[in-house]
Amino acid sequence: MPRGAIEYPSENEFISSMEKYQEQHHFPNKRNTEVNAVTKQDNIFKIDTNSGVFYSNTLVSATGTANSQFIPKYQSLELFKEISIHSVQYKNANEFANKKILVVGCGNSGTQFLAEVSKLANTQWVTLDELYFFTR
Repeated sequence: MPRGAIEYPSENEFISSMEKYQEQHHFPNKRNTEVNAVTKQDNIFKIDTNSGVFYSNTLVSATGTANSQFIPKYQSLELFKEISIHSVQYKNANEFANKKILVVGCGNSGTQFLAEVSKLANTQWVTLDELYFFTR
C-alpha cells in the first residue's frame, strides 16, 4: 500500500491501490455483495449472498470493522469528559502527542494505533485476553 500525501492514503488512493492490485493479480471480485449466511456442507462452504449462492473450499472473512464499530460500555463512562474514538476515526498520531492514552483491544487496528501513538504519547494498553505473538 503506497503512503498517502499525509500519513495514510486517502480513501481514493486506497481504492485505487486495491483496484490495481486486483487487476494485477486477476482476482475475481463481486462488489456490493452482502453475505446473509455461511454454512459448511461436506467440507465445502456455501455462501448465501444478495448476489446469489457461492461455493468454496476456503473462506476468508476480511470485512474489517468499520461497518460495525464496537465501543464497550463501562461503569461511570459518562464521567469521562475527554476524547473517546473508534480506530476508524483515527487519522494520525499527532493529535495525541504528549497526552495520556488508553488503548482498548488487541485487534490489528488497536495494535497499529498503539505502535504509532506510543511514540508520541504516554500509553497504556488493555485487552480482555492474553496476547500470543507468533515468530518466524
